[in-house]
Amino acid sequence: SPLTYSIANGDASSFNVDADSGVVTFKDSEKPDFESSKKSYTFTATVSDTLFSATQDINITIKNINDNTPIFTSDNNKTVDEEQTDAITLVAIDIDNRVSVIDTLVFSISKDDASDFTLDSATGVVTFKNPPDYDLGKTSYSFEAMVSDGTFSSTQNVTITIKNLDDNLPVFQNLPNIKVDENTSNEAITLVANDDDGGTLTYSMDGTDASSLIIDSASGKVIFNDIPDCETKTSYNFRAIVKDSADQNDTQNVTITIKNINDNAPVFTGSPSASVDEEQTDAITLSAIDDDGTLNVLKYSIKDGNASSFNIDETSGVVTFKVSEKPDYDKNQTSYSFEATVSDGTYEDTQNITITIKNLNDNAPVLTNLTTVNAAENQLDAIVLKATDKDAGDT
Repeated sequence: SPLTYSIANGDASSFNVDADSGVVTFKDSEKPDFESSKKSYTFTATVSDTLFSATQDINITIKNINDNTPIFTSDNNKTVDEEQTDAITLVAIDIDNRVSVIDTLVFSISKDDASDFTLDSATGVVTFKNPPDYDLGKTSYSFEAMVSDGTFSSTQNVTITIKNLDDNLPVFQNLPNIKVDENTSNEAITLVANDDDGGTLTYSMDGTDASSLIIDSASGKVIFNDIPDCETKTSYNFRAIVKDSADQNDTQNVTITIKNINDNAPVFTGSPSASVDEEQTDAITLSAIDDDGTLNVLKYSIKDGNASSFNIDETSGVVTFKVSEKPDYDKNQTSYSFEATVSDGTYEDTQNITITIKNLNDNAPVLTNLTTVNAAENQLDAIVLKATDKDAGDT
């Protein structure tokens, strides 16, 4: 009778079994990987005919093979002092060797400056054939490193930077007379210094206004804590300091002048109304201030209302009646109005102006009744005198 195979227990769910042939295979989703935590699998196998059966405990051990590429773990950049031979030690890992060593890693270098080095292919130790000298102008070396396990390999581009020994003082470049516009940016200045050793420079500052500024110690960029306003503070002073890695330093006193720009609108300060006598040309003097100080020339103008009755001096703001428009209260024009504008060329302010005309006693009264009358005899009444006065309100 035919035999039938089956499996159960343990890790049986990880497998497929052909009941007729007895062939047991891993399921696709359970393909074994030695580098995972599962190193062996067990199950119970059963074979049966129509009457009888037999069982056997099966153990399948996963064999580690070379199926992973070695990977560099050492830095690809190294800085070394000049005048010595140590360069870099190449380091790599191969996870096929995690449990037991099955692959031997071999290092090699090529390209660029590889001929300037000696390499121990087993340890990865790279040394200069001749000690590098920064002062000869060769400040860095590069090559391509390779690590191989005999089947797979990977590469890494390596740069060896030569560190110049610090024997020169850093020196500030001459700073010009620094001027920055107010209210535009918090950027102040970028300090720049030279060091013939080419080392890393660190910037700092102290002094009078240092607390009002922030400095980036690496770049030398200086910014204001708050955007500067010339109307508040016109200059900032501090001492700039630059140090090299040997704590050698240079200092320089810096003054940053805040440049006044037109960033404020003028504002009228005078009264919007005036009371003037009739029959004269003086009207009103417009006045305004601009917080930008003398930076801008203020110009005055008028429009609308009764503006056509006036002349204006655009610089002084003096407004006068045109001669042909000299005010006369008695002609029933008792007030005038217009809109005044003051401009600094960019910004402006407006003010509605009212000029009230004061009535003066400038007209003689005039008798209006007849100069000859007939009076009846034997009575006291003679005549009632009547008169008019153009100056309204006169008695």
